[in-house]
Amino acid sequence: MKACITAAALSVVCLTLTGQAQEMSRFRIGAHGAYSIGGDIEESKAGYGAQMEVALTKNIGVELAVSRFSDEASEGGISLEQDLTTIGLSLVGRVKLVQNLHGFLLAGVDYNIPDTSVSVDSSVSKGIPMTMNVHVDNAVGYHLGVGLNMPIQKNWELFAEYRYTFLKLEGDVSASAMGVTASEKIDGDYNFGLFMVGVNYLF
Repeated sequence: MKACITAAALSVVCLTLTGQAQEMSRFRIGAHGAYSIGGDIEESKAGYGAQMEVALTKNIGVELAVSRFSDEASEGGISLEQDLTTIGLSLVGRVKLVQNLHGFLLAGVDYNIPDTSVSVDSSVSKGIPMTMNVHVDNAVGYHLGVGLNMPIQKNWELFAEYRYTFLKLEGDVSASAMGVTASEKIDGDYNFGLFMVGVNYLF
């Protein structure tokens, strides 16, 4: 019985200290894994990133987050691969939901850096050697997000977040074959969602 009481008391102390760390924390810094889903995503690959937040008040903070993910698409013998780095600045509002579980909403702007490549199947070019190049401009978008965070130790927390970005990209694509080059401007929406799971250190 004494062992049970001691264990329960220790658990309560840890939970109390964890709650205090959450309430008193001024900074958060951590890393996350990411997976793009939703919007104009065709075939996502797992991504990664990092984030840092500064508290302005007990419930409001400013976060800087960087994420990188990859997307692939293929149609009519043309394959497109794109790595995208998104740098987001967000205003974050946090609220305690239940003991050791907090929710948050965020909104902000982001700067997006795409790295895009394209290839053509030989059947499309009818056996004629062809090279294709695509250039997509960096662009500013905006995002909205929602998430949960849960303390796991005095200065550590786990979090899960879904962030949706509204973005329009512009660029150009060119093809060269047998000394002839043709190019065309491209533009369109590239909205995407990111599901992120990660860890923060609080101090």
